Amino acid sequence: MLIIFPRLWTDYFYMGFKNLSPPNTFNTKLFYMEPQIFCQSCTLPLDNVDDRGTEKDGTKSEMYCKYCYQNGAFTDPDMTLDQMMDIADTEMKKQQLPENIIRQSMDMLPRLKRWQPVSAEV
Repeated sequence: MLIIFPRLWTDYFYMGFKNLSPPNTFNTKLFYMEPQIFCQSCTLPLDNVDDRGTEKDGTKSEMYCKYCYQNGAFTDPDMTLDQMMDIADTEMKKQQLPENIIRQSMDMLPRLKRWQPVSAEV
């Protein structure tokens, strides 16, 4: 299951579209909510194909980023959710992302595919 979220106005601002009108004025770019796919391990946006990890056959992963997943396996298979939350929080703060964006990512992490319990088939 891929989690797809619409882009927020702040996403456009932080992506460098600083010349857009404020959200209270009419601007078609702001009203078009482009879906965004996130890494199902760390929440990194996967819109850029170069940010995607690789499967065993070398194809780009549709679910995981290059930092979490390479050659069909997790780069750190023993990592816990708490460890991932610490790393993601630290990296987002280094990028000076707004606190609300960091909090949203932290809230989303436990719901991602990698962190879901694996059900035993009988």
